[in-house]
Amino acid sequence: MSAVRFIKLLFQYKQQDAFTELSTEMLQVLTSLDGQSFRRGKQELALLHSFNILLSTQRSPPKEDITSKDQHKASLSMSDKLMDLVETLHKSVCDSAPEVQPDADLILDIVLFLWGKMKAVIQRDPLQNHDKWLWCLYVLYEVALTCDLAAVDCIMIAEMSHTLGMLLENAAEYFLETSTSVCERDCDDAKPNSFSILESSSTELLQKVCEVVKRGLEALAKGAATLAPQDCSAFTDFAFMQSSAFSTTSPKSSKHRNEDDEVNLKKGEVETQTESDFNGCRQTEATCTYLLIKDLHLELDIILHRASLKLLQLNAVVESELLDRIKKNKVSKALFLIQKALLVYNNMEQSDISETKSLLEDAATLIEKAGMEERKVYMSSTPNTTSEDKGKVIKEDGQSPPPPPVLLSRNNHSMTFAPAPHNLEGQVCWYQLCSRVAEGINRKVRLGDCSLPGTGNMVPAVSGECVLRVEGLEPNQKYVFAVAAYNSQGELLGSTIGGTTLPLLASMPVPLLSAWAHLAKVAFQTEQYAIAKRAFRELWSHCTYPDSESNSTEGRLATTGLRKEILQYSSLHLCQLFLTSIFIETEINIQQGSLYWDSFSDNGPFIWEKEARLEECERMLVAMDLAMCLNDAAAALQAAVSCYGLLAPIMFHQITCDSVVQVLKKCLMVLEENSGLLKQKWTGNTSESFIHMIACITYYLAKTLRVLRKHEMAKALMDCGCRLLQDVYHAQLQIRRLTNQSEGRKTADQATVKSEMKISRQLKALERKNKKITVSKGTHTPEPETSQTLTVSEDPNLLYELISSGTLKDAYMHVMKLRRKVYFTEFAALLLQRTMKEGHIDLVLEWGQSMFQFLSSRDEAMVLSTKCLEGHGQIRKRSGNQNAKGSETSQHKNASSHDDTRKQAKHKLAQNMLLKMRTHR
Repeated sequence: MSAVRFIKLLFQYKQQDAFTELSTEMLQVLTSLDGQSFRRGKQELALLHSFNILLSTQRSPPKEDITSKDQHKASLSMSDKLMDLVETLHKSVCDSAPEVQPDADLILDIVLFLWGKMKAVIQRDPLQNHDKWLWCLYVLYEVALTCDLAAVDCIMIAEMSHTLGMLLENAAEYFLETSTSVCERDCDDAKPNSFSILESSSTELLQKVCEVVKRGLEALAKGAATLAPQDCSAFTDFAFMQSSAFSTTSPKSSKHRNEDDEVNLKKGEVETQTESDFNGCRQTEATCTYLLIKDLHLELDIILHRASLKLLQLNAVVESELLDRIKKNKVSKALFLIQKALLVYNNMEQSDISETKSLLEDAATLIEKAGMEERKVYMSSTPNTTSEDKGKVIKEDGQSPPPPPVLLSRNNHSMTFAPAPHNLEGQVCWYQLCSRVAEGINRKVRLGDCSLPGTGNMVPAVSGECVLRVEGLEPNQKYVFAVAAYNSQGELLGSTIGGTTLPLLASMPVPLLSAWAHLAKVAFQTEQYAIAKRAFRELWSHCTYPDSESNSTEGRLATTGLRKEILQYSSLHLCQLFLTSIFIETEINIQQGSLYWDSFSDNGPFIWEKEARLEECERMLVAMDLAMCLNDAAAALQAAVSCYGLLAPIMFHQITCDSVVQVLKKCLMVLEENSGLLKQKWTGNTSESFIHMIACITYYLAKTLRVLRKHEMAKALMDCGCRLLQDVYHAQLQIRRLTNQSEGRKTADQATVKSEMKISRQLKALERKNKKITVSKGTHTPEPETSQTLTVSEDPNLLYELISSGTLKDAYMHVMKLRRKVYFTEFAALLLQRTMKEGHIDLVLEWGQSMFQFLSSRDEAMVLSTKCLEGHGQIRKRSGNQNAKGSETSQHKNASSHDDTRKQAKHKLAQNMLLKMRTHR
């Protein structure tokens, strides 16, 4: 055996060549030897030998000239080596006696390695048919259960159960659709003796799903018993209970703060106790692990319900059996009804949806009832140490029995309690826990109710260390408990057993918020929008601050936000479900209110629709914050795109609104922070749409902020948008060029050229707009292009934009430059009107007087010139009558053409003025 240990050391120190040569010879020697130690050594060496072959396959460097066909062969070779290792592991563990099985640490290391490989492959392509990986995972799962690895890492076993259950369910669905077993579609690569599970029918595969999931639930129950944290999350949905404790922390007015200061002492002390309990939860790492266990338990429960319902459709099980397993667990029954409603909806005609609606309504009612029960359990399990309660304890009789015990933790098979504080604690030497099933009308616990393991035992009353534990509970059954206190002489204090607890459910802590999230998701899938919105309101009220009582949209945007203190106690899975439910609610409201991006609806006045669009943007802002907290760049980008779609009509009509500016500023900030995602390769015209969105948001913000006289912020946002637009544009341009080069094209195709020209025009237009804004704000340096643009008379729209958007002094200078033009009075009137609206009466008088003087002098000059022309005309009237007629005709034509041009410009100008007055209303 010393030689075997030496060969193991070679593998440990990564001497692969020496290990391969010696292990092969040693395996031949050990085959001829008999004895327990030799057989165990042979199993371990065979396992390490297969493991080494797989590792050497992965370590071999790829050749530079390798083809895709060679890569495919290499991947198949690696999968074959992995299958050989799995089969060797299964033989050495499941087909061997316990005394000759390999070392437990070696088995754990190999199982973790193989699970990591399989998990990565399956997650990379979740929709692909993973036939070999399904068999490998099933065999690996049997090995893990045989070695009882659930006691070492229950989360790994639960994840394996979840993945294996999903793959088996997909295989059953494939069999139902094609009436072909999974093994038949991969018969060339499959091993007939090993792939027996893949030859099963759909009913057998669904039964395997139920079996696997039940084992995973049992493993989680064992792990939860050892990993339960020392806080309220060990027996209740912590995030659900926090909303009531932190309900007074939302932003409120001073009037409400004064009312809150008048709350009685008892309420304040109870909330202080609860908050300190929450602070303790924040610092424990065990709570995060326990939240993950509860999430996996919920997902496994949903898979079990779905597989059971499919078996019910195949007449392989009776519904009474399924309900008997659920028993009194209202949340589990609600999840059962939710999955049943989804199954009914997928299998029925669209005309009949009453059954689906009824099932979902029953599920919502069950979740509400479960929430009320959990609140009662939470309040009864939170000790009250207020002065009022202490006074009551002193006034009580000295021989009163102890109160009901305090629940510390619970799972499917066990619960732990602690004695509640009472006035006879100093005399108690022993505590005895009694329990019974909560059935019938009389639910009082008696001294003889000690049939369950852990009840009836005399536990020493050590202060702070007395824990009463009961085991052997039936899952999803309700029990009541009580404690009896004894003194040092063995006498029963209070002459009777203590108070009875509320009926307690033998299960993992009930995931109420996750149940509401699943209800919202399935209700949306089954088009039951009213139920989906009802479920979303429950999530929204728990995870965000209450809506402000202010009627203004600006007030709601300022106060609505995430309750960060609550999300800190929520699991990652629950946060993702809440984020999904926000998008579901917004999508429902967009469909019902016709709040589409390309038009306004006809549901009422525009102000109502504007408020509705801003209300949905309010939810999207919360989604952005939550996505950024979760480091989910894709969800944050989706929220920004949704806001842009909601506000697109307002931006198109150039409607000035402070709330819209707030929302778009946040969107631009999110886009800039997640610019790396925008620079990635997208299919179709998605990248062009992103660039167009950035340009539109930047243009609207810059223009609106100038109207609101926030010129510095407008310039900053314009610079930010141009910089972001340029970065994304160059990144997408580089991706297109690399794609064309990889495909062997010397030049870009015509579609790519058109796309680049289109995006380039958007970028240049925004840069030109930024340049004009900078020139209008800065000093007037002589620039030929700018001066020509300012003095040209063929573009009244540009002149109007300069007059309405620039400062008053600059606008006055531009208008006075046009004093020789025909339409000078029109722009002068616009400038004086704007100056009057902004309250500069002195400037109106000063500028108006100078303009009036200029017009008067011009009119006098025109009168004199007219008289002179009339005198000359009378002298030459007789001599040049025919020539005068021709000149008159030419002058008439020129005048009429000039008048037509002026009328055209005036008509365009009037339309722009009307549009501007409408948008500023």
